[in-house]
Amino acid sequence: GHPDIINILKRIDTELSLIPLNDQVHKVNIEQVFVLDYKPSLKHYFFELAGHWLSGLLKGKLEEEDTFSLNNPEKAYLEKGGFLFFAQFKNEIVGCVALKRLDEDTFEFAKLFVDPKFRSLGIATKLIERCISRCKENSVKELWLQSNMSMKQAHKLYYKLGFTDEN
Repeated sequence: GHPDIINILKRIDTELSLIPLNDQVHKVNIEQVFVLDYKPSLKHYFFELAGHWLSGLLKGKLEEEDTFSLNNPEKAYLEKGGFLFFAQFKNEIVGCVALKRLDEDTFEFAKLFVDPKFRSLGIATKLIERCISRCKENSVKELWLQSNMSMKQAHKLYYKLGFTDEN
């Protein structure tokens, strides 16, 4: 069956209140990470970040749907009631994530990417937290995640945040 999103959200709240020592060490840096809502001037970063990563992962073979959504994020996500967020560290845009609306009560998050040079700063977690709080604000019943099983680090993070595998 489907995981109870409320339990997941409670677990995440608990998780986040127990700030790991590692994060406290990085606190200086984390303070400088901002999660920004989409605005037109940020559009090109979506392809620069997620597009380059995805085409690397797929050895240059982007599917039509990916090519479209990476180049037209406002049509692919925003016009359908979804959201796009960007992570800014100091003055650089270093990460992105899309929250895609599947229907009235369901979202899926997609295209989560953080520049490898900025990977140990808790940025992915911040982007996911923003997605989750946006889901809460919209009384979403389910948040889906499609992930490539070969990405071990990503999986550790998703499990830590309360996501479960759908059999």
